Amino acid sequence: MFPPISSHIYARERLALAPVVRADWPGQDFIVDLDKADRDEQQEFSAYIISQGMTGHWLSHATGQAAWDDSHFFTLLRQRQQLEVMRYLAQRRALDIIERRFTAHDIPYAVMKGAHTRELLYANPAIRPSVDIDVLIAPEHRFKAVETLAAAGFTLRINPATISHEVSLNDTLAGIDLHWDILRPGRALRNLACEMLERRARLRDFFALRAEDELFLLLFHPVFTKYLTTPHARLANIADLFRWGKTMPINWTELCRLCARHHFTTAAWLVTSHMKVLTDSQDFDDFIAVMRPKAVKAAWLGYWLRENYSSRFLDRPWLIQAFFTLPAHDRWRDALRFLGVWQGGQRAINEERRLLSRAAEVGGQ
Repeated sequence: MFPPISSHIYARERLALAPVVRADWPGQDFIVDLDKADRDEQQEFSAYIISQGMTGHWLSHATGQAAWDDSHFFTLLRQRQQLEVMRYLAQRRALDIIERRFTAHDIPYAVMKGAHTRELLYANPAIRPSVDIDVLIAPEHRFKAVETLAAAGFTLRINPATISHEVSLNDTLAGIDLHWDILRPGRALRNLACEMLERRARLRDFFALRAEDELFLLLFHPVFTKYLTTPHARLANIADLFRWGKTMPINWTELCRLCARHHFTTAAWLVTSHMKVLTDSQDFDDFIAVMRPKAVKAAWLGYWLRENYSSRFLDRPWLIQAFFTLPAHDRWRDALRFLGVWQGGQRAINEERRLLSRAAEVGGQ
């Protein structure tokens, strides 16, 4: 079996993160195991590394040893990285379109998530792939933004499950996820978009979230949208958080204030605790202690993380939602508020779809 891993429930994830966590990676034992592995085993593990957004991190650890650098595994990663570099260049082009078009039409925006963190954290941003470009706008600008991007050649894609707060627009080279809220309505105590846009900052040639807001987003978003420990919550985000703790100044007072103000202290505790399990990092230990929920909730959610039930029940999302994401709210009132909004009528969704589609048609004319 390749790679040989320990009995730790997150052994595969810890191994995938090794190039980020360990300066001496890869060890000689891993190189020997790689040399013994057949092509199918190397291909399977490379597919996992690629799916988790870790390709560039692994390639940064070339050793000069043929068993490593000339392996089928390494060759597959190099081929993928070539595609990731081309995607990065295409996304930079799309960022330029967003900047020019939105500025011309007086649409305040902020780039966020992977397309932002890679520019903040890495000397070579292409090392950190981003599936698409996530852009935050104010709710009142969503129709004008869709119309503007449609006029630039992007095609609207609507997902009924997320139409309440985001849509996708694609051209032949890049995809843009346009958000007018961070989470589905009701999940957060208040709409976060306008507040974050007021604090946006210039990053080279585009606007992005303020660094503190980006870190705050990284501390709650994976819990409610990707169930934190599932394969959908890519390890690239854990690598970002680990690197943030090592290389970026953190305003801990402001970070705690944001988590408390928006009732995301439990989610922040979950994300940083999970990062610690995967990386053994101690950079967030004091923060973890401050964010820790009350004993019963901490015991239950800690047990859920230790057993990785989110991955086990991925085919039954209602179980994860009932026993993980709802308790991950700071207060039961927050969970009940979300349930009340989530059960809203289909009529509002249909009307939103009609208006967004109309905006795209106008822009595309």
